[in-house]
Amino acid sequence: MAGANCNYTYSDIGPTAASGGAGNINTAPTFVDAGTGDYHLEPTSAGVDAADPAATLATDLDGDARPQGAIRDMGADEVVP
Repeated sequence: MAGANCNYTYSDIGPTAASGGAGNINTAPTFVDAGTGDYHLEPTSAGVDAADPAATLATDLDGDARPQGAIRDMGADEVVP
């Protein structure tokens, strides 16, 4: 999907799906406890193992190694089993 100087790829976009961008999903992410501000992804979240396969960041926001699964997770944090 392209819009006002933006291209979206490997993103969780809603409320309607983004078209034209590789790897985009339209599924509400599930967080550990959004009510208390814990926005780490649940292990069953659609963003797990859904980042760009070419992503190269070796660590996440918490300093955990990436990837923890088959490929990196979407977002700044990696789900640690």
